[in-house]
Amino acid sequence: MAFGDLKGTLSRSVASIANPTTTIAGSIVVAVGDLIFGVCNEQTDNTATGASDDLGNSYSAVNAGSDAGTVTSRAFYSRVTVAGTLTTVSFAATASANNAVVSAAVIEGPFADPPLDANPANITNDLTTPYDCPATGTLAQASEVVMCWFTAD
Repeated sequence: MAFGDLKGTLSRSVASIANPTTTIAGSIVVAVGDLIFGVCNEQTDNTATGASDDLGNSYSAVNAGSDAGTVTSRAFYSRVTVAGTLTTVSFAATASANNAVVSAAVIEGPFADPPLDANPANITNDLTTPYDCPATGTLAQASEVVMCWFTAD
């Protein structure tokens, strides 16, 4: 694999969000410097406060999250510091009867420490412009991976 390649994904959808909500177990070998990018999508209020995994890597929120009025999402990332076989990523959130989808993608590194170069504000769109994306501005590193996500009801 080469820098920026997708090593694998983990995901799960639930009819009621728990605290925590954990991805369905998988098996992705991660090395120090790889990137784990996870998103918690919720039916209504954005209550996700953090992420963790079964290896003990530390996660940071990308920003405060996004609320389009009916569905919400919040992304978290980790530059792997504990190598091994990643089997689950968990998201801390307020438990409720609301639907949720959690997912995590592992990207081949090594990424700079810290890996976050630009962090544009989230946007919400109407039905006529569903693929708008905020500009990152000039990126500082020679090789970068740009991650984005969206939530739809």
